[in-house]
Amino acid sequence: MDQCKIHNCEITRIYLQLESQTVKLVCEECIEDQGLGTKLDKLVLLQKVKKQAEELISKTNIDNSIKSFLSKILKATGDDIKITKRRWNDRLQNMKLMIDKLINETESYFDQLKLELDNFRKGLVNIVNFSKFDQLIKDDQQFDKETQIINYIKELENEVNDQKKTDILNLIKDYKDKIANTKIPQISDRLNSITQEMNEYQKIVNDYSKLCNPDNTLNIPYPPFISKILSSQNLQKLLSRISNQNNKIQQIYYAQQLGINVDSFWNSVNNKSNLLMIFRSKNKIIFGGYTPCQWRKLQIQMQQGINDETYTSFLFIQNGEELKFFPIKREIKPAIILSSQSGPNFGNDLIINSDLQTGQINLGNTYQSDILPVQQQQLLLLLGGQNQLNINDCEIIQIVH
Repeated sequence: MDQCKIHNCEITRIYLQLESQTVKLVCEECIEDQGLGTKLDKLVLLQKVKKQAEELISKTNIDNSIKSFLSKILKATGDDIKITKRRWNDRLQNMKLMIDKLINETESYFDQLKLELDNFRKGLVNIVNFSKFDQLIKDDQQFDKETQIINYIKELENEVNDQKKTDILNLIKDYKDKIANTKIPQISDRLNSITQEMNEYQKIVNDYSKLCNPDNTLNIPYPPFISKILSSQNLQKLLSRISNQNNKIQQIYYAQQLGINVDSFWNSVNNKSNLLMIFRSKNKIIFGGYTPCQWRKLQIQMQQGINDETYTSFLFIQNGEELKFFPIKREIKPAIILSSQSGPNFGNDLIINSDLQTGQINLGNTYQSDILPVQQQQLLLLLGGQNQLNINDCEIIQIVH
């Protein structure tokens, strides 16, 4: 590449002055000295134009519709597409390995079931001397076969209810134990992982489709958001209290990926609003809260209450598959309490400590509760026997209005 005669460095761009039918070859220092940084529509990057002719063509005096399309398609680069293709090939191969492993486990599982069932039936045949019945059926010369079969059945009933009863009960117990101990292929975590991956895959494919065809007006549907903790049905119940279908739903924090600690938490939520927080305890109790208020990490050791003027904040506890809601009271009380020394605090009704793994629920302060002080046993029942929390998972979803 030629050198700039003024600054003695590499020429990187062409400055187009088409109104005067002139061009200048300039370096980065020329751009700074001559204040050309604001005239990007007239600067052609030489390195880019080698791979993308539209880098030059889109900045010439051509038909506006062509100019507009070429300007948009500049964002789609071949190198980026190659990198994305390679990355997704690797991720899809990992999913294939996961499916292949599940296929092998499935074959082993059903083979083992068949083996145990066959062994059980062989054992049962031996105990009840079933070969005698088989012989009766096969013997075409047997006189009065029906009577012989009835006699065999009576003999069988007497033996099963008497001396062979223990043998059969032991055989059944042994069979049940072996079936119970047969390893069942686990699909829950795999399903969540594959679903998440396929949702991301669908999104990236849609994004690149629009990137390479910017004038495409087709409304390409994006896959529904999948929670890592809640069932799809209960997630929709929560979201229906918060947003309409046009709002964007995105996960901003997941403890299993970012770590279950207060630093990861605040790095994810700081200065963000409209957050739905979902927690799961070690005894499988799911609970959490939503508020439109902004979460801010305070820089000094203090507490600050934030009021919810919309009165849309709420807490929830999942009891079995049923969700129980606790909306904020119509009182002037803070929906959330910010503190530099702890995790999230929903009006002192749901307090998560600084380790993000312990805390407590004390309903009725700021959020409505039909659980009276004399009925605390109901609350303990919802929480699995305790109001002291032992958290092992957390997911935070942002609703973008």
